[in-house]
Amino acid sequence: MTPILLDATANAIDENAPLITDDRIVFGILLGMLAFVFWTASQSGKFWTGFYKIIPALFLCYFIPALLATAGLISAEYSDLYAVAKYYCL
Repeated sequence: MTPILLDATANAIDENAPLITDDRIVFGILLGMLAFVFWTASQSGKFWTGFYKIIPALFLCYFIPALLATAGLISAEYSDLYAVAKYYCL
């Protein structure tokens, strides 16, 4: 029985690729995150009112996706999110 030799480039993995590469999933995560931020901003509870007096909701809408990109979960370089948003929203 002869051994099976695999080409080294056959299973090449891009080390810079984000964890989530499916644009529909990234779109859903971002929409869910925005929905959560704006829902909690509209709540009149003592915690959320005090929290959003210190940290504005609009700041979180920009900061949380930046954290996701920095952590390597999503990446603008590997997605075509505009086309997905255009397809699903229009």
